[in-house]
This record gives sequence, structure tokens and C-alpha cells, in this order.
Amino acid sequence: PSSPVSDEQKDATWVDSNRAELIQSVTLVMPIADQMLKRRIIHKETYDQIWTTSKSQDQMRELFKALNSTTAKATFYRILRETQPKTCE
Repeated sequence: PSSPVSDEQKDATWVDSNRAELIQSVTLVMPIADQMLKRRIIHKETYDQIWTTSKSQDQMRELFKALNSTTAKATFYRILRETQPKTCE
């Protein structure tokens, strides 16, 4: 029998499925990046790259480059849910 899908896996799948919409709709990227850095999901170099990018869509693209694991994507989803709940509806 296959193992049940974890909440982390569901959250990561949601992030993957909604990537294009998230790039367009998330405009406050730095508060998310702050939390991602604090939780050690992204490195300082990635944070700095996001910080120096002016358009929110480009900031989100930079952030997505760093979401290279299920845990990273799930953490991003939880932070997004905490900071911008309407985006996750």
C-alpha cells in the first residue's frame, strides 16, 4: 500500500501548482523572504538577490529558485498563509 500524502507534500504540491499565479499575485515578497531567511530555508545570498530585485514578480522568481525541496516549499506555503492568507484561498 502507498503511504498517505503528508501535509508537507500537499503544501509543496500546492506551491508547484500555483507557481505562475503566485509570481503575479504576491506583491509583498520581502516579509516572506525575511521569514525564509530566519528559518534558514534560504541563504543570505538569495535574500540579498531578492532584496536588490525591484519588481515583485522578479523577486518571486528569485525566491522560487531557492525552493528546491518539499520542506522549503511547504515552509514557504505556511509563511504565505501566515502573512497573506487571501493568497492561499
